[in-house]
Amino acid sequence: MESYADVVVVQGLIKDMEEGKLQSKDYLPVIIGSGLSGMAISDWLTRDKINHILIGAKPNNLPRLGESIDPAGTLELLKYYPEYDEFYYRKAWISVFLGTYATTCDFSQNFNRIVGLKLLGFDSPPEFIHVDRVGFDAAFYDRVTASPYMQRIEALVNHLQYDEATDRIQEIHLDNGEVLKPRYVYDCTNHVRLVGKALNIPLKTISDPQRVVFDHYHAEGEAPLCDTLDLEWLHATNILRLYEDLDGINGLSWLIPLGSYVSAGISMPRGDNDCPDEEVLDLLAQAYARRGLNYREYFPNPTRLMSIPYQQYFFYDRAYGQNWLLAGPSYGQVWFPSASGVGAAIVAGRIASRIIDSPQEVGKLYQDYIIGLQESHFIFDRMIKKHYSELTPEMVKLEANRIVSENVKRVSRLASIESSPLNAAFGRGLIKAVSRDGVGGSSCIVFEEPLEKQTNMIFSER
Repeated sequence: MESYADVVVVQGLIKDMEEGKLQSKDYLPVIIGSGLSGMAISDWLTRDKINHILIGAKPNNLPRLGESIDPAGTLELLKYYPEYDEFYYRKAWISVFLGTYATTCDFSQNFNRIVGLKLLGFDSPPEFIHVDRVGFDAAFYDRVTASPYMQRIEALVNHLQYDEATDRIQEIHLDNGEVLKPRYVYDCTNHVRLVGKALNIPLKTISDPQRVVFDHYHAEGEAPLCDTLDLEWLHATNILRLYEDLDGINGLSWLIPLGSYVSAGISMPRGDNDCPDEEVLDLLAQAYARRGLNYREYFPNPTRLMSIPYQQYFFYDRAYGQNWLLAGPSYGQVWFPSASGVGAAIVAGRIASRIIDSPQEVGKLYQDYIIGLQESHFIFDRMIKKHYSELTPEMVKLEANRIVSENVKRVSRLASIESSPLNAAFGRGLIKAVSRDGVGGSSCIVFEEPLEKQTNMIFSER
């Protein structure tokens, strides 16, 4: 609940409003950033009939990250946004290529998953999903901006007035001259990290700086290839570790099928090479083709090359204050292949109303959920730092098992936010159970094959 000091502030502001001293934009929740996190928060404030302000522009149609989502994100989208199923594509498994090794983990529905999710308070979906973020974000924005509870301001934030003693953001100064007096502030600026920087919150990096290059590649015509039976990789999240001696470049990459197009990109150590961005994506395509997955043969038309010259993976010391929240990637960012972005954004929306009145209790719940994403990050971090010559089948199997276990943990942490106390208690027990190495990995298979045979071997076993 709000403190006595908060109540006094509210009463004073209400008195000023009654006397005409304040405008209608004062003492409302303010969302800074209109990306997925900002839109999710706005949508849930609208669902709870809370007037609020959204600062940001309409999303563009350029390639963006976050198409592959985890079980938690899948559960959230299918439960709360089933009307957008035209943007969802089934994901039956994850494949990971590590030099001479390849592994696949099955995501298909089974009895244990159905029962486990039911005990956590969720219905089990037939498969996990990829989401077409370009189409979904545009449709979601139309929904959010149609709300009578939302006022949108397209402006930049010049300055935040913050009182350290009360841990409250008191004013938001915009470049159009407006000054907002917020009741609550949600920072959804992602890598810009507006609030974290302005408040000087200590930050810890969790990996070396990276350079990220990606694009979307479209098939000829509009007909989706997602039901093509002889291209089973179209139903998988495909992760590839590239090596200098095999591929001419080091990095961790993803290939995400989305019906009529695929998202392909790579994150590599910054300063590791000076290849032009176009050459990086050519090397990426050749690396996948070398392993029997020639996506450019089926998806020859690029959209627009996107480049992030400096990408830092990090976490702040805390995600919340007395009247502010660092939502999703504004609080912490992990390896893109961990597929965590959509889930983190939707969960931020789910707690948006509750955190206003219970900033410490609900803020801690959200922070614990996001901190849990670090574990998946470190799995991928180990993958990219080891050369394939240092790996063994047992080591690859262990990391594959850990990927499965971390997905279970995410859903279990989600139960603490979404479900009843009984479901949450079961979730805490499940986290302890799957924290032991080797648990939950029966669906993961490891192959040691020549590169050119790996794709056929992986998907012939499905």
